[in-house]
Amino acid sequence: MLVFFPLTFYLAVVLMILGILYALGRFNSGMGIPMLAVLVTVLFWYFGDAAYNDYDAYVRFFGSEVVSRAWLQVCIFLVVFLLLCAMAPWKRQWRSTIYLLYARKGSYREPEFQRIIRICFYGCAAIWISCVAFAILLEPYRVFSFIFPFLGERFDPFARPQIGGGVSAFLSLAQHLYMLAGAGFGIVLAMSTNRRIRLLALFFCVSVWSLFILDRTRNAVIVVALPFVLAWIMLRLRYSLSQKLVVLAGVMLVVEVWFSFVMDVRSQHQSVSDTFFESGVSAVVGSEARHEGLNMLEELFWITRFMDTGKIKPNGGQRYFAEMVNIVPRAIWAGKPKIGVDYALARGQRLRNDGTVTATISTGLIGQGTVNFGQIFGPSAAAFLMFVWVRILASIDSSPSKIKLPLVFVGLVLTFNLGRDISLLILYPFLFGYFVFLFLESRYWRSARHSLQTPEVGSLRG
Repeated sequence: MLVFFPLTFYLAVVLMILGILYALGRFNSGMGIPMLAVLVTVLFWYFGDAAYNDYDAYVRFFGSEVVSRAWLQVCIFLVVFLLLCAMAPWKRQWRSTIYLLYARKGSYREPEFQRIIRICFYGCAAIWISCVAFAILLEPYRVFSFIFPFLGERFDPFARPQIGGGVSAFLSLAQHLYMLAGAGFGIVLAMSTNRRIRLLALFFCVSVWSLFILDRTRNAVIVVALPFVLAWIMLRLRYSLSQKLVVLAGVMLVVEVWFSFVMDVRSQHQSVSDTFFESGVSAVVGSEARHEGLNMLEELFWITRFMDTGKIKPNGGQRYFAEMVNIVPRAIWAGKPKIGVDYALARGQRLRNDGTVTATISTGLIGQGTVNFGQIFGPSAAAFLMFVWVRILASIDSSPSKIKLPLVFVGLVLTFNLGRDISLLILYPFLFGYFVFLFLESRYWRSARHSLQTPEVGSLRG
């Protein structure tokens, strides 16, 4: 049977190609790299779904009309996003610091950039020490399993229920700061020229990363580990671009194997860490489980069908509002809106007595907009939010003050996770890190910062 690809699919392909070419053309302006990250995110979660999963089964189940209008929503997102990026005013003299680091070999060795790396290391070390102290207060006899979870037992002091209360907000804050520290240590490991700092960063990476790698949540692994991969391959590795892409593909293959193992363990309702320590590497390599969750196109089909049948209706931005106010602790606002419960129920999940659902289901960044504002204005709203995100990353990357530059690496990685939902739950590491770096730029930190500075003999702006 021939696979049905509607005209709107081919239009989406053309728009994606034009968008990628446009982003590559602005690669040195600050906008290009974040734009490309957003486009690759859409390419992976939507076009990748059609290639990885049984697209033909989608067409048979949902029907050609639903499939065609779902691709139309992808087109609307791309058109609005690209128009906003093309029309956005931008200062010509601003240039991407990350691009300059990539284009000028060895630029990461300059004293100014190394000062930023040292500040990043000390800040992340302070977070790590604080989290270890917190773990000691909770269960002092298990703190060894928190620092060294790779030695056979994993202790997670940040565990909390689906709907929080009491100290859950504090636990969430601590967990996201710990994730931020893990990402920061990776950037330091990749970019520092100080051997002692690199060795310490390696120890911290092994400690922090293993806590999340041995967990069931895949997006946390991406947050903590991928900034190191990007920084090391693109800026530190002395290979040609084609060779770097081959190395990156190899890393992604390793990640694919591990995530397949995680999915296999999750499907059997087992512990990832216990299964790994019991079965070893052979169980990881031998896993053939397919990834669940790479189905944002399917969710867009479901949302379109639900809209047609009236099972769900545009909620006028209530889902976005729930995401926005998520930062308010439930201990302060007991009636804080719950995220995604209505859609989970529409998708057949069961409501528990405590108000939680058996499983929450991501709508995808385009589907999330549709749930909020319908099939025309919804994708446009999602495009606007992703444009705002691109501008934030571009302004940091192109800013004369480069102290927040490590945040750009974290933000680029988080962009990929935003493909499942535009949510503060994903952006917390970036948000908290932004406030940390704002403090480092403040006059209260200025005197302490002088002790870390070295005379500048070069400039990233050249």
